[in-house]
Amino acid sequence: MPKYAEVENANVQMPQFGETLDAKVVKLGMTTASEIFGEKAESPEQPMVLIFFESEDGVKGSDNVGFYKHPSPKTKLFRLVKNFGQLKVGMTIRIQRNENGYWGIAL
Repeated sequence: MPKYAEVENANVQMPQFGETLDAKVVKLGMTTASEIFGEKAESPEQPMVLIFFESEDGVKGSDNVGFYKHPSPKTKLFRLVKNFGQLKVGMTIRIQRNENGYWGIAL
């Protein structure tokens, strides 16, 4: 028999579409659109920033945004920097659960 700890209950927070949490950026990475989207990439060589995050509740996830030195106001990168500041490890962001139950950066 495996080792175990006896508990009275095992409560689970049911996911809700649109719920938001604060999270910290724990890692940043650079890649290309083709590495993320494969053959479906519209611009395969487009630089992409990978943003890995974690909340105090233990929610972990990642999101990606196209990288531009001078982004247009219509880009996800522009809104991200405008809302949360320059991208860096340790910064606080807001994450949101999408209709499929996955977490991404709330913009």
